[in-house]
Amino acid sequence: MPVLYSAPVEGRMSWRGFCHHQADPAWPAQPDNTASPGFGRDHGFNNQPPVLASRTAMACLLLRSESGDLALAAELAQTAVVAGVDHPFVRYYQHTKGMAEYRQGHYAGAKDWLRKSLAGDKSENLTLPARLLLAMTFHQLGKTNEARFALDEALTRAERSYLSRSPGPDFFTDYWLDVLTFQILREEAKALIGTDRTADGQPFLPFSEVVRLMNEGEPPEAEAALREAVTRYKALFGPDHPETLTVQGELAIAYSKAGKLDQALPLFEETLKLQKAKLGPDHPDTLGTIGNLGLSLCHLAQVLHKQGKLPEAEQKAREALDHLRKAAETGESMSRNNLAWYLATSPFSAIRDGRNAVTFAQKAVSATGRANPLCLNTLAAACAEAGEFADAVTFQREAIALLPEGRERDDCVSRLKAYESNSPWREP
Repeated sequence: MPVLYSAPVEGRMSWRGFCHHQADPAWPAQPDNTASPGFGRDHGFNNQPPVLASRTAMACLLLRSESGDLALAAELAQTAVVAGVDHPFVRYYQHTKGMAEYRQGHYAGAKDWLRKSLAGDKSENLTLPARLLLAMTFHQLGKTNEARFALDEALTRAERSYLSRSPGPDFFTDYWLDVLTFQILREEAKALIGTDRTADGQPFLPFSEVVRLMNEGEPPEAEAALREAVTRYKALFGPDHPETLTVQGELAIAYSKAGKLDQALPLFEETLKLQKAKLGPDHPDTLGTIGNLGLSLCHLAQVLHKQGKLPEAEQKAREALDHLRKAAETGESMSRNNLAWYLATSPFSAIRDGRNAVTFAQKAVSATGRANPLCLNTLAAACAEAGEFADAVTFQREAIALLPEGRERDDCVSRLKAYESNSPWREP
């Protein structure tokens, strides 16, 4: 078994003694940049005992180890996950613990630890290997369909990832263990599970492919695939896991885009309730759902307005505004853009606020480098609501210049004509 880290110690030390030496909480951390490659030299955590225990265990667990080495690796994994409970790299330790459980044949325990490791960290360095290992775990539990789905999800996500490629010398220096972990697990998972993209006898689309359909304006196809994805994610991760809630939120968006507000709103509210309980009210995922719920409430307010139900419509409009404001507090550019658009174009005079719309729209345009046509379109609408029609025309022309031929561009041209005639734009 290779030694992945060498510490300057006096005398000779056995492999077992060396591992215990690294895992000892009393072992002093070295100055930064003294760890060997792969320990994250850009962080201040690379030499801390939980990191070293986890990395050493991972190297052992990637290989077909003897029983004594496997027991030691499991011990090191436990050391890391306990000692690093509040450490920034705790998701890595949970992943290592999950791999230790898997190698020991404790598949239920492996599933639980891998789900934990995937509950917070968004880094490909962690999530892709963890997904591969989760796929193998479900295969060992006899859940063939879930295993195939999880494997295909990981392989599809990895197509554009550096982890699937052979890195150059400089890159290899920093991330070699992450790359090797992914590539070893990928080949092991493919050999164990196969690469048949079917489950229950039917072909399925990975979530990343579903999102592509959504972005390319194919909501009916995406909606059906998302319903299936929600079912499979619940089986893989559980109903309140952040991964499941992300997919469920996308399904709610698909319903909203299709005008199915009676399905979108309850699903947004269910997702939001679970995210608040699981992640907290100020987590970015929670705030993203709050913003999406706000947009759906905007749509509902417009429907009620058209139906002549004005008091109820205005109530929903105010609820929408509250949600959009909360989402915009994060500073995320599109959340600010959504709030600015509503303040500028709402059919309700009590909601419209041109000056604040300009403020939020300017921040969104600045954050996107004046290169996002949606943000420029919003800034134009905000300027028009504030009575600054010359600026509205300028920004709208910029937005049009960035858009390809199509419905979106045609809509922007219609708004430009309104601004040229000194008229603001209102949502119908």
